[in-house]
Amino acid sequence: MGNLRPDFFRFDPPALSSETLTSVVSEFFGIRGSLTPMRGERDQNVLVTTTDATEFVLKVASPSEDPETIEFQCRALVHIESTDPTLPVPRLVRTREGGLVARVELADAEMLVRVLTYLPGDTFDEAGSLSLTGLRGVGAFQGRLARALAEFAHPAASNFMPWALDSGLLAAEQLWENLPAESRAVVEPCRPRLVEATRRLRGARRQVIHNDGHRGNLIRPHAQSEHVTGVIDFGDLVDTALVADLGISGASFLGDQPDPSKALGVLAEGFDRYVPLRDDEIALLPELVLSRLALSTLLTEYQINHTPHLAAAVAAERPGLLADLSRWRDLDPLMIAEQLHDHLRHARAGEKR
Repeated sequence: MGNLRPDFFRFDPPALSSETLTSVVSEFFGIRGSLTPMRGERDQNVLVTTTDATEFVLKVASPSEDPETIEFQCRALVHIESTDPTLPVPRLVRTREGGLVARVELADAEMLVRVLTYLPGDTFDEAGSLSLTGLRGVGAFQGRLARALAEFAHPAASNFMPWALDSGLLAAEQLWENLPAESRAVVEPCRPRLVEATRRLRGARRQVIHNDGHRGNLIRPHAQSEHVTGVIDFGDLVDTALVADLGISGASFLGDQPDPSKALGVLAEGFDRYVPLRDDEIALLPELVLSRLALSTLLTEYQINHTPHLAAAVAAERPGLLADLSRWRDLDPLMIAEQLHDHLRHARAGEKR
């Protein structure tokens, strides 16, 4: 892939002043309010709170982002609104002229600006180990979201997305060469399995998926709840293997489960209610959890060294990530796949009764 730079990944959000952002959101969207910075990997994200306490998210894309990719993400939200109107996802706020995106000349570059409704609640970041009921709900929500996107297509859906499990980054030598010794010791033994999983992934059923259903992007109503009430961040949207959505959620939610195999089965059971899984997808799923953990390790180390706006936050996540990867690496994927098949067979039989 040649020389990997932050703009290649698009890990280079703008850093516009509050005064500029206040002017933009007022002029192009007719919204006035106080601004609070939010974390963003590729966009500059700001929470806008109006005087009546209505909240919006202002997103300014990096100039390195392909405008078609922004349109793709916007059209996906519009599509979901039409196919499953009650699915709790952010809604686009139209510009004063009725457009989905405002094109604004800022800092000597044309930047694409969007405003989304804000989904209230807490993320699952501090939720701890979920019950099996909670995990089943996570899987069901992901399945419902995948079903809503099933018929959606767009020319930019196949654009390069670094977080796609088949992006090619799992084989990028520059990422492997820069691993520190601690991370290398954990992830290096996985390489043959990652190569094989990537090969199998390319032959799996494909569609546009959310591709980012981790703890920080799923919303619950309050900190004592396990009920999923929304999903945010459609920035990793991509056309890839459908079952990758489950692998991503599994990598995020299963690390502290006492029985990871059973937990993955329950997660898949929830998904399967909305989008029935095929045998090849069930067989591949354990290795997709491993692939997501490995990709996260490679990109986390890159971000620590090359993206100052992300370094501190992702460095704090590294110990847990390595622990989860080490634990999952040592599990038998064939045994987990067999247990998954058995679990889903019994769950489907129970539903028929």
